[in-house]
Amino acid sequence: MLRQEGTDAPDPLEGIERLALPRATIACIQLPTDLILDEEAPALISRLPGVRLRLQKVQLDGETLDFANYETARGRIRSAAATLRPKGSIDAVGLACTSLAFALGRDDVRAELRAGQPGAQVTDMATATLAALDRLGLRRPALLTPYVDELHQRNLELLRGAGREVVVDSNLGLSTDEEITSITPAALRELALAADDPSADCLVIACSAFRTLGSGYLDALEADLGKP
Repeated sequence: MLRQEGTDAPDPLEGIERLALPRATIACIQLPTDLILDEEAPALISRLPGVRLRLQKVQLDGETLDFANYETARGRIRSAAATLRPKGSIDAVGLACTSLAFALGRDDVRAELRAGQPGAQVTDMATATLAALDRLGLRRPALLTPYVDELHQRNLELLRGAGREVVVDSNLGLSTDEEITSITPAALRELALAADDPSADCLVIACSAFRTLGSGYLDALEADLGKP
């Protein structure tokens, strides 16, 4: 059927079978250097029937993971979120970088996301980390990060500011996602076991660039650690 101009124009898809709308659409704003989310996020979302995933990169001026480079993303998170169309189609949008969230500040990040996608629920990975600890009632974490000292200290501040006693902490001093992504799951297991302490009630492994979401990986690691 040809589309006619005017207020009474017929639906151009009338009589054509169409896909049902998803029950929810989730958007992730990610670093342009993030290789892992591209692989892992679709696999995770596939476990949620009727949920659609959208991925969008935020512009950075460089590839180094440090506060100076992260500052170049301030104000660009909003435009990255706003790029996602059709308008009003996003139900929830999150910033999928742990360190960027706590480096810029969770309140500022969520304000940027809301401005880019008005009406959508918003979150970020730093907030999600604290929510997970709250959900499980965990108060004394051990912390392992890949970050340089500057970002590692900000991660410590995030946890301590939320009333957590970090009983032991360690960091690898890595400055790019490429370096972090290159660490094998087997090597990360050894790093995690070395970073733990018997007095810790959990181990927080920070950074979404670590390869932690392979099938059964976290279950096996929790069994080795004897804790979440």
